[in-house]
Amino acid sequence: MLPGLIAFHLYQDLPKADMAYPTLVNNVLPVPLVGFFGAVLFGAVISTFNGFLNSASTLFSMGIYRRIINQNAEPQQLVTVGRKFGFFIAIVSVLVAPWIANAPQGLYSWMKQLNGIYNVPLVTIIIMGFFFPRIPALAAKVAMGIGIISYITINYLVKFDFHFLYVLACTFCINVVVMLVIGFIKPRATPFTFNDAFAVDMKPWKNVKIASIGILFAMIGVYAGLAEFGGYGTRWLAMISYFIAAVVIVYLIFDSWRHRHDPAVTFTPDAKDSL
Repeated sequence: MLPGLIAFHLYQDLPKADMAYPTLVNNVLPVPLVGFFGAVLFGAVISTFNGFLNSASTLFSMGIYRRIINQNAEPQQLVTVGRKFGFFIAIVSVLVAPWIANAPQGLYSWMKQLNGIYNVPLVTIIIMGFFFPRIPALAAKVAMGIGIISYITINYLVKFDFHFLYVLACTFCINVVVMLVIGFIKPRATPFTFNDAFAVDMKPWKNVKIASIGILFAMIGVYAGLAEFGGYGTRWLAMISYFIAAVVIVYLIFDSWRHRHDPAVTFTPDAKDSL
């Protein structure tokens, strides 16, 4: 984020946002370090690409091939199928890569738009599942399909003059309405309950509240400070943000000290699990 903000202030006439980081590196670093940085960046890209291939191959072999195509597949057969699928994905990626240079708003924005096809439906399903335990699995399946179709239609097929983030917000609202309607028409007979197998110690960290709120207000403080430094804020904004952060941190420290002798949270299995 910081290199992008710096490049935004230094280079106002760049044709694409993708040129911000390379231009900044080329102008700031000494010539010998530019080549070294290029090698490091290339290694990071290759590592990310390998991780993507491994994840895609595992998802296909275990989630699709073993569950739908061949349920009796042997482990060695799954490995072979995963390798072939990974090779296929790699070839497709190489063929598609040159077209990415023609993305109107750059690679980063283009990838965010593609991620929005499945990100928002998944996030909607998770949020609704947390807060509405009577919503059935049918609602999640329908919302997944409608969310993908509505996003592609609004963002790509129909030419609306909307930023894709607004389209994501609209897709989220559509998914919420769809899941609520299905949950109202055909709710679960019993609310969904999570059965803990106690395979992993899930005891909460005692300082989780302090760390979470401290990080939150540190982010607010960084935003206020950078806004003031860049000339887009006021001194009052920074002062108020720092004051709120200080008050909250002091309160959390005092609350932690007051409850320092409280017993830690423990999980006890049900009677039927202990038999």
